[in-house]
Amino acid sequence: MLGDGREELLDLLAEEFPSATLIEGGHDYAHVVERVSHLIERPAGKFELPLDISGGDFEQAALAAVRSTSVLKKPTLLEITQMIWAPPSAAVYVADLCAKDTFAVAVPWHRVEGIEGLETGYRWGAERLHKLRRMETMVLPPS
Repeated sequence: MLGDGREELLDLLAEEFPSATLIEGGHDYAHVVERVSHLIERPAGKFELPLDISGGDFEQAALAAVRSTSVLKKPTLLEITQMIWAPPSAAVYVADLCAKDTFAVAVPWHRVEGIEGLETGYRWGAERLHKLRRMETMVLPPS
């Protein structure tokens, strides 16, 4: 998740997982925080930590397609549907996934453009969307 500070992030977590008890730290905590911070600072990199992504076949396929996208080629919603062999009408469902996604930069929805180049409803806001896109074009992944 993305937020403007610790309290906002804790509120988002509590909202997303209302039955959970939030516990700081843990065995691999520092490593995970370092990896996530690195990805946010350099969104063109690959996210190597495992993700617990739930959802049906369509959602799993769409998330896998988005994760396979390149910084150099920003796909449209229609191209994502083509990648997962879905009909063009499914683009609205892909856009809905983008608008609701909680994996922020780990699933790079910020790379996906709307139909005919229009922006998608990026959950974390237009300002963050543009900032992530600028950061990716400034720091391309190693070849």
